[in-house]
Amino acid sequence: MSVSEVIALASELIKIRSLSGQESGITDFLARALANQGWPVERLPVCDGRENLFVAFGTPEIVFTTHMDVVPAPDELFEPRVNENKLFGRGACDTKGIIATMIAVAKSLRAQGQDNFGLLFVVGEEDDGVGARVASQQLTERGIKFIINGEPTECTIMRAHKGALGIVLSCTGVACHSGYPEEGIDANRTLLAILSELLAMSLPVDPVLGPTTLNIGLIKAGVAPNIVSPRADAHVLFRTVASNTELLTAITDLVATRGSIEVTYDMPVASLREIADLPSGVASYCTDIPFFAPLGAECVLYGPGSILVAHTNEEHIALSQIKEALAGYEHIFHALRGRA
Repeated sequence: MSVSEVIALASELIKIRSLSGQESGITDFLARALANQGWPVERLPVCDGRENLFVAFGTPEIVFTTHMDVVPAPDELFEPRVNENKLFGRGACDTKGIIATMIAVAKSLRAQGQDNFGLLFVVGEEDDGVGARVASQQLTERGIKFIINGEPTECTIMRAHKGALGIVLSCTGVACHSGYPEEGIDANRTLLAILSELLAMSLPVDPVLGPTTLNIGLIKAGVAPNIVSPRADAHVLFRTVASNTELLTAITDLVATRGSIEVTYDMPVASLREIADLPSGVASYCTDIPFFAPLGAECVLYGPGSILVAHTNEEHIALSQIKEALAGYEHIFHALRGRA
């Protein structure tokens, strides 16, 4: 497949609104497209009617994988457009452009007579990683030795990526008329005090991955301006560089009896395989890679496009990066094949 053919396929994928939990449309589309190549497509059940797709050519010692779901976006972002040698649209780089590139690489490898590799496209990466978690259990006996995970890395090999710890911090109070605040307990004030302390908290720093960071992504609080708030919740996500267990202990000690903590996401730091002759770096985001741990496979993280435009209204992928990734993925494959 040429770069123009990759763009054409990626454009068709962008048109499919495959939000997390709503991936059936893209699963059906890709299953048909891969079957039309004469490839042995396996639809692997995940949950609630959702499916991963797996294609194995012989014993799949090396597997190219990425996710099919995308984050929400305005309607116009599901209409792909090419401008200034860039493909724009939701999923252009995260990761429908990567799906199309991996399919093109698989076609090229097959044309070279290569076998004993596979493709795995999973659901739910943007949510809870359920697709990767289920796939890692289903594929444990398939002989997988290497995972090539596709995410936008600007065609740079990532030698490590940060972990993540997501929590919901909840505070309860007692509602009363706001003219007489002494008659109630203001949950909002309690939550704001705790969040201020979290922002001031000393967090771990790693010499390779850099600092632990936190994002207060969502706050749900209060009833009305004239009511002292009986409830306040905050969803907080830490990008971690050390032990999540130790960080959670520190947060729990800080909150003490002022609120409750629910852990919603717990992903460890990932150490990844480097590939000779390709530039390397580290990623401040996390991926499905830790969920593949039950496979016992070495993992490579690489893909075209920039994470800095992923999840934005300007999401795009440069055609030049697709061309670079077509060669890059083949280089990675052959480097790993020499060790498989």
